[in-house]
Parts: sequence; structure tokens; C-alpha cells
Amino acid sequence: MEAKMRAIIRDGVMTSPTATTGEVDNPNPCPDRLLVRPLAVGITAMETHWLPTWKKADGSARSAPVILGHEFAGEVLRAGENVADYKPGDRVIGHIRPYDDGACAALVSVHPQDVVSLPAPLDPRLASVLPLAGLTAWQALFDHGRLEKGQKVLIHGGAGGVGHLAVQLAKWHGAEVITTCGPNDLEFCRAIGADLVIDYTQDRFEDLANEVDLVLDTIGGDTQERSWKVIRRGGTLVTIAGEKEDAPSQERAERQGIRALFFIVTMDRNQLQKLIALQADGHLHPVVDRLYAFDEVLSFFEGSDFRSGRGKAIMLPLRP
Repeated sequence: MEAKMRAIIRDGVMTSPTATTGEVDNPNPCPDRLLVRPLAVGITAMETHWLPTWKKADGSARSAPVILGHEFAGEVLRAGENVADYKPGDRVIGHIRPYDDGACAALVSVHPQDVVSLPAPLDPRLASVLPLAGLTAWQALFDHGRLEKGQKVLIHGGAGGVGHLAVQLAKWHGAEVITTCGPNDLEFCRAIGADLVIDYTQDRFEDLANEVDLVLDTIGGDTQERSWKVIRRGGTLVTIAGEKEDAPSQERAERQGIRALFFIVTMDRNQLQKLIALQADGHLHPVVDRLYAFDEVLSFFEGSDFRSGRGKAIMLPLRP
């Protein structure tokens, strides 16, 4: 095995981040980790802007290179001597910790606690979007949103990476689902379970939705600001847009009599196994709208090929 591998890494400066290809060291063998060959990596255009891409947990600067790509499906090549649950050849999906190097490379070193087994019938390309986008949707709806059967939920961006999974999960859970999307995605959102689909280019959602139990905001900005008025007293606003400093005002939430919060997804193996089971049973259909080879993916991160697509974009890494 070569000592070096090609990877997609962050470049530029924090105020003007970019992505580039680079040659990095192969991950070192570790007795407590798995060495995995990624088969597919879920990619997020804003990852170059994420604070953990640039800073360590203590606030100090991360040294370059920093490899992108924090959700993946792959095959175990080597299990450390202290790892008992996995062996070479096992297929897994995982969510890489924010301050660890990602999977946009030929090889990735991961904690065994951060992966779960991927059943053979499931397509690793589709399953690769569950550890980050899928867990975000699950935790937004059920952990933080406390969504109950029969409640009304408004999901902004219902055709997006998190949004399309949230629409399906909310419908599976028995909620009344309202979502916003662009004109090209109206039928798509209806097909995945939305009861009311609002074309944000034609209608203002606050004119059509009211007394909502939960708003899941994946957009931020003006969309979040306008969402306050559609939430019933006792309801909840959950946002995943931006960073912690963009969290909704707690003073305003208290005045209005609602809960309002921003959160960042965390790895939960039990929840990820539930998502896999839902996919296997046909209740959850991840959508991959854009598929990039390694040598094509910079256009996605650079923005020249970035657009509001359906579902997630994924990258197919190079073979080691």
C-alpha cells in the first residue's frame, strides 16, 4: 500500500474557504480504530465553512490538511486489535466526528462506535447519506422537536438533503406534513409524503400554514424570521441553518410561548440502525441527486456546479 493518498481537503482562509485536492499521509494503524475504504461519501457544500473544519474543540486552529466528508458507506480493510465487533470485509456506514478527518479519500480511520453494519441488500450509495443527513432529520423531528403522531409539522426545503428525509420520517410517524420547495420539486415532495406543498416562489408559507406544532428550518435568514408567526403557542422551532451564533432568540421564544433552538447532529448508533431498518423496509427512500467522481467533486465545493438539488450529493472515492 502506498504511503500517501489523494484526498479532498479544505483550502484558503476561514473567511473565504475553498476545497482542493491534495496528497496526504495514509491513516496510521490504530488498535482502537477501523481502517475503512469508503465506497460512497455524502458531501455538503457548506462543509468548508463549518467551524470544526478550521478550529479544534478548544478553539485553536486545526493544522492543514483537513480532509472533508463526514458521512460515508465503506468496507472495513483492517480492524485494530482492540476492536471486536467488526472484521475485514464488513460493510459499514458511519458519521465521522466533527474534529476528525473526513472520508473524501481512498482510506479513512474511524472509531468503531461511530459506525454500524450495512446489510448486504442496501445500496451503499443511498445509505451513505443516512449518518449525517438522516440523523439530523431524525433528531430534529423526534429528539428536539418532540413530534407526535397527528401533529402538524412545517419542513422548509423539503426536497433538500435533510428535508427530503425529514418529510418521509414525519409522514411515517403519522404527522401532518407541510413543506416548502421550488417549482420543479412540487410533485417530488408530494410523492415522498407531504400533505401540503408550498411553492416558495409563488406563495408565502405564512399565508397557507398556521397553528403549526413544529417548524424544521433548514434555510435560515428570512425564512426563519417568518416562521415564528405560524407556530402555535406551546409549539417548537428547530433550526439547523448556520452556526450556534445563529440560534433563535430565547427571549423571543419565551415571550411567544414556544421552544426555539439550534442544534448540531450527534452520532447515535441506535437511531442510525433504525434509519437503516426503515430504508430496508421501504419506508425511507434516500435520494442521491448528484454523483461525483473524485476528480469532478471540486466543482461542487467551489460552487460552480452548486445548485439546489433533490436529496444529497455524494462522491465516489478513489480506490487505495
